[in-house]
Amino acid sequence: MLQSALPFTLISWGEAHITSGLAGVLNATPPMFVLAIALMTGRGRQATSGRTIIGVGLGLAGVAMTVGIDALSGIGTAAPLAQAAVLGASLCYALAPLWGQRFKKLPAIVTAAGAMSCAAIPMLPAAAILERPWMLAPPPAQAIAAVIALAIICTALAMVIYFRLIRTIGPLGTTSGSYLRAGFAVMLGTTLLGESFAWSILAGMALILTGVITVTLPPPARHDQKPPG
Repeated sequence: MLQSALPFTLISWGEAHITSGLAGVLNATPPMFVLAIALMTGRGRQATSGRTIIGVGLGLAGVAMTVGIDALSGIGTAAPLAQAAVLGASLCYALAPLWGQRFKKLPAIVTAAGAMSCAAIPMLPAAAILERPWMLAPPPAQAIAAVIALAIICTALAMVIYFRLIRTIGPLGTTSGSYLRAGFAVMLGTTLLGESFAWSILAGMALILTGVITVTLPPPARHDQKPPG
């Protein structure tokens, strides 16, 4: 529910009412939620430091620069519920790896298969009741191919990598990848869809990469520990 069913639904609904740029910025906030939860509850506090706080800030600044500062102009004027929905999805993305640490002893592919199967259980009847897919026109082959690519590459394979990252670099490092989504979205739009290019995109990507590296670098080794015996 936290990693797939609920956030996928919230984002899909929210993006129908706000711009993609604003949605990209709001959807890049999971590391901030993870950091806030760690500081308030102590859960994961041992992985929090001044360096990680700086990295979170750098990544968010890079996202804003990459998608364009103009994207933030929609805050306060776009549908408030849509903004809240996308932020709610980000909160789900923050809570999911914190909860997912419970399964870090399992192989990543097992956890991914279980999570996606459980997400499908409530989504299938909800889609049947609310969307009535049998009433829709048959989708074109291009749409079917896109869904297959999304299912295999962008979801199934991504989930295996995701649960592997939870075990190796923890929730904050895992959610910092959300910064990269905004950067790749803008780059792909520029290269594949002919969208306008700005040098601020490269500057934003540099900030994003710096922020992600700052968050995910292992802590420096301590030299003040006495040898055993």
